Amino acid sequence: MQAPWFPRWLAFLRTRLAFISLSIIALVLLGLLWAAMLLQSQRDQALSLLESRSHWLNIARTFKEHAENTFNDADQALRLVKYQFERGRSHDLSVLNEYLSHELPDKHYYNQIGIIDERGYYASSNLSVKQLTPVDLSDREHFRVHRDGPRSHLFVSRPVMGRISQKWSIQVTQRLSHPDGRFAGVSVISIDPDYFVRFHRGIDLGVQGVSALIGLDGYPRTLTQGDGHANQDSLFVNQALALPPEVLHQERGSFLSDQLFDGVLRLYAYEHLKDAPLVMLTGMARSEALEEFQARNLTYFQFGAVIS
Repeated sequence: MQAPWFPRWLAFLRTRLAFISLSIIALVLLGLLWAAMLLQSQRDQALSLLESRSHWLNIARTFKEHAENTFNDADQALRLVKYQFERGRSHDLSVLNEYLSHELPDKHYYNQIGIIDERGYYASSNLSVKQLTPVDLSDREHFRVHRDGPRSHLFVSRPVMGRISQKWSIQVTQRLSHPDGRFAGVSVISIDPDYFVRFHRGIDLGVQGVSALIGLDGYPRTLTQGDGHANQDSLFVNQALALPPEVLHQERGSFLSDQLFDGVLRLYAYEHLKDAPLVMLTGMARSEALEEFQARNLTYFQFGAVIS
C-alpha cells in the first residue's frame, strides 16, 4: 500500500518539473562555462609564457651580438699589439696609438690597452700614467691562464680592479710568443663593465629583470638588475652560478628558475657567444611576464561570477 504522502509528492514534482529541468540545465551550462574559462585561462597562460620566451630570446640575441662586436673590436686591437710585438720584439705602442686616434676601436668602452711581459710585470700602456715602481700582475688570472697553458685564443676575465687604471675592468687578453713559441707575455685591453650595462639598460628589463654576461665557469662578467646594476664586488658577481645543464650544452634556449641570483622565479633566455666561452643571459620575473594574462584572466572570472 502506497504511503499517503506519495501522491502529494508526485503532484509536487509534476508542478515543479519545468523549474527543476531548467535548474539542472543551468547548472550544467554554468559548469561548462567555468570549465571553458579554466581551459582558456590555461591556454592563455601558456601562450603568454611562449610570447615572453620569444621576446626574451630576441633580447638575448641583441645583447649577445653587441657583446660579440665589442670583443671582436678588442681582438683586432690585441692582434695589432701582438703583431707589432712579435715582429719587432718591441713594447712601443705608437702604431696602436695611431690606430686609436682614428677611434678604432671605440674609446668609449675600454679603460686601457697594454702589454704584460713574461715575468708578469706591466711593460707598457697607452695611458700616460707613469709608474714609479713596476706593477706586478703575475697573480692575475688573465696572465696565468696564458703563462700556464698553450692558450692562443681570446680570454675574457671576471671583473677586477685595474692596478694601472684604478677602475673596474674586464680584462681581455691574447698570448704573446717568442719566435720559438715560448711564452713572451700578454697583450691586454681593459673593458669597462658599465659599457655593457649602459647598453642593456636601453631596453626595459622590468623591475625584477636581469641581464648578465656569464662565463661557462659560472661567474658573471657583467650584471644588470632592473633599473640599476650590481657593484662589481657584490656577492652576485663574485660567486659562481649553478647554471642548468642545458645552458652549458645548448647554444640557445630558455628555462624557468628561482635558483639564480636572488631567488626570484624568472623566465630566462640565453644564447652563447661565438668564439668565446661566454653566454648572454636575460631574465624577467614570471609574475611580470604574466601581468597582462592575469589582467585578462581577472576579467574572464569576473564575467563568469556575474553570469553565475
